[in-house]
Amino acid sequence: MSERNGERLVGLLWALVLMSPGIWSQADSARPTSREIIRLHVPALPPTLNLSLGSTSVGREIHAVVHEALIRRNPETLEFEPGICRDWIVEDSLFLIPDKAGSDEFLRELPSSDRESTQPVVFGRIEERETGYLVSPLSEGNPLREARLIPAAFVERVERGTVFTLRLREKIRWHDGHRFDSGDVLFSWQLYSNPQVNCDSRRFQYSKISHVEVLDEQRIRFFYDAQYFKSVDALASLCLLPSHLYNLRDPDHARHDSLADERALALEINENLHNREWVGLGSHRVVEWDLQWVRAEKFSGYFDANRAGEFDEIWWRALTSDSVLREALSEGVVDFTDRLTPELAMSFEGSGAMAGRYETGTFHRGRYGFLAWNLRRPELSSAKVRRAIAHAFDFNRFNGSQYDGLAVRVTGPQNRFGPGYDQSVKAPAFDLERAEALLTEAGWIDRDQDGVLDREGVDLEIELLLPAGNRSGERVATVLQEGLRGLGIVLTIRQLDLAALLARVRSRDFDSVLLAWTQPLESDPQQKWHSSLANSAGSSNFGGFADPEVDRLIEYGQAELDSAKRFAAWRELHRRLNELQPYLFLFDAPSTYALRSDLDGFKSNPVPPNYNPRDWSQR
Repeated sequence: MSERNGERLVGLLWALVLMSPGIWSQADSARPTSREIIRLHVPALPPTLNLSLGSTSVGREIHAVVHEALIRRNPETLEFEPGICRDWIVEDSLFLIPDKAGSDEFLRELPSSDRESTQPVVFGRIEERETGYLVSPLSEGNPLREARLIPAAFVERVERGTVFTLRLREKIRWHDGHRFDSGDVLFSWQLYSNPQVNCDSRRFQYSKISHVEVLDEQRIRFFYDAQYFKSVDALASLCLLPSHLYNLRDPDHARHDSLADERALALEINENLHNREWVGLGSHRVVEWDLQWVRAEKFSGYFDANRAGEFDEIWWRALTSDSVLREALSEGVVDFTDRLTPELAMSFEGSGAMAGRYETGTFHRGRYGFLAWNLRRPELSSAKVRRAIAHAFDFNRFNGSQYDGLAVRVTGPQNRFGPGYDQSVKAPAFDLERAEALLTEAGWIDRDQDGVLDREGVDLEIELLLPAGNRSGERVATVLQEGLRGLGIVLTIRQLDLAALLARVRSRDFDSVLLAWTQPLESDPQQKWHSSLANSAGSSNFGGFADPEVDRLIEYGQAELDSAKRFAAWRELHRRLNELQPYLFLFDAPSTYALRSDLDGFKSNPVPPNYNPRDWSQR
């Protein structure tokens, strides 16, 4: 359930609770003076660092340190910049009518949109002329050696910004010393075409890439079938995997099998020990992972030493309860947390030991919580019922009691800091009279006078699932439960551990579930909202939402490279979803952090994971 994106869609569960950290280790009790070490609190360790298989917010936090991407997004300018890739060139595609193409050497035969045949393509900078299209090559290795005019009668369609030729940095090494090259990049994309790899939450984005060519060890070319607004973002989000550790067909794999079938290949990816014993490309390499922490040491072979920071070791320490976190902070065995509850934050007020040891502050991540409705349930299939429920949630009461009014109500699917979010949309106000009228219009009336609304002999009863131990989630559920009780709707709250909750969601065995998304600045709505994925077991459209107008807006926006027009489409989509209420959109809660007082440089940004400890330093 990750939002990618690939979008870097990932989804984030509101809370993760896995294990008790136990007693402090000797390493916790005293920080060695010979090495600079920082220990970061996390609520739970991620199940995997292979983001191809899904991601959590903690997984992305660790990834930002122990791995690298082809392309990065600068957290300050928000522009894309080189990562492992030194540079890239973007070209347009000109698709030719097959029976008029001839057999010129500059043509590429690429899979057609239906994947059942191939189609001739020429690529480069394409300029329209009176009689046709002038195509000029831009990238090294383009089979078109010089500009050429293609008659209009030969052309089926033009797709802009669809061919990416990347040049990789030289002499890059994986953390185990093996050389990184374009073969690793090719394999990292190919795995999405294997239906048995557990990557459904991200597969849709990479299926838009029709073909990949390895030009040599340092150059690789991606062909998109059609223009796609997140094409660069998708390449930036591609989780690079070492082929020699994951690909059974790689001659350097310890169990090389050139005839391995798709099932064997998928099993090697899904259950690979290196999904936890991570071998990456980042400034720090994972050297220890147990029930309590992940520990990473600075990697001497990192290509960008200026970005490695000053910490010799970075730890992520799993502390799953407020009481254990309080103890860790009071004993000084945690250097940073951004998950202080309002109650715990009060411990830093005054002149106590914790206040002197840490500096505190708040920031917003742009993520949002929501209640997803299972629209397959007859009781929840009507938008009037869902709007009525939204009118029964007293957000102001909840916000005041839980967050001192600092949580920000969210009304739509895009990151609220991004340009596709419509700031003018208002959430349904707390209004029980309006809610009652909507329920009556939908046919829900207390016919048998037992205090519960009914229709056709069925009472209006809803079960809400939420992660166990999540106090904020419990408060959301309780406030909503009280509002619905006054309307004659029975809301049953059921708390489940993470594994049980995910199993219920995957099997679509739920009425409503409390979750949250961490969003990139601009996300691709397809995975959550397009009807083509409403019945896909691995998609993030687990509520089974389908609406033709929403489909139209998504398809238009995906192909629109003019950002102003695309943002307008996303804002229209925002308004449509606010009207239909497939989610009860909740809020972006403030994150309160505590940072060891002798450290400097903490700065939040809107790009998940919102900060990077490599940027911090000793005062």
